Amino acid sequence: MKGIMVFVALLFAAPLVYAQGVYKWVDAQGQVHYGERPPEEAAATEVTIKNSPPPAPLTQQDRTANTQRVLRAFEEERMQKQQNEAKAAEEAAQRQRNCAVARDRLQRYQSAGYLYELDKNGERRVLNDAQHTSEMRIAEAEVKKYCK
Repeated sequence: MKGIMVFVALLFAAPLVYAQGVYKWVDAQGQVHYGERPPEEAAATEVTIKNSPPPAPLTQQDRTANTQRVLRAFEEERMQKQQNEAKAAEEAAQRQRNCAVARDRLQRYQSAGYLYELDKNGERRVLNDAQHTSEMRIAEAEVKKYCK
């Protein structure tokens, strides 16, 4: 019997706890704070919170419009995801092509006795050692860049 009375007392006390006030105060740095218990060092004012009226029930037309809006949003999201996946696949394919070209170039440079470039007249001009080393470094950097 005593347990039932305690339960009933707690049941009636619950709304009182829920209905505690909300306080507003400003701290030393000028920041506005809200809470159930104001700090002792700050001057706080109790804020009245107004309950908003319950929303009006939705009509069948409103529910249908909401459903259509959600379905359109899902479809747009799905299309965006497909576009992103296609773009990522194309970028990966391009990276693979660039990697193959870079590896082939590096292999040719490593196996060549000398490197050359063509001048304006289409004649070969052999690269000196510094230019050769520079071209090899560029080829190695391209392999690192595209062949991750």
